[in-house]
Amino acid sequence: MKKLLLIIGLMAMLLIAGCSDSKTTKKAVSGKAVATPKVVENTPVKKPAPVTPTTTTPDKSKMAKSATIASGTMEIIGSKGFKPTTMKIKKGASLTFVNKNPSAIDLNKNAVLNIQNKNTGLVSTSKDQIPYEGKYTHTFAEAGEYKVWDVGYGVMSTITVE
Repeated sequence: MKKLLLIIGLMAMLLIAGCSDSKTTKKAVSGKAVATPKVVENTPVKKPAPVTPTTTTPDKSKMAKSATIASGTMEIIGSKGFKPTTMKIKKGASLTFVNKNPSAIDLNKNAVLNIQNKNTGLVSTSKDQIPYEGKYTHTFAEAGEYKVWDVGYGVMSTITVE
């Protein structure tokens, strides 16, 4: 019976509190008097000032220039492509491709490369699969732009031979 009276009393208090005026009144919370906020109706809301986008032009003198190298290494990094993504080398230079596929889910991390001269259309292929941590070296005898594909992932890189 006491529980029922307690529940009815609480419900009555909630009903009275819900029907009270929304102006500032004082209510007891944990034995302390606390002011409830006053609701102000029909007050216009200020919109924030529009933000004007700004663009900056990079200082080209501070940007790193791509150097043409005599020989180098390019990593095959699975579905993420190649590292670096592009490279400039000298005519007659050799480039070594190293299979660094980081994938934990690929059971077969081997790679097969197709290297195509964009100007002549000639294609050369790594004859065997390149195992994880394995290397394949290709010599670029002619100047031009070459596309390198990792056949398993369909990712591409560009090699410029000068």
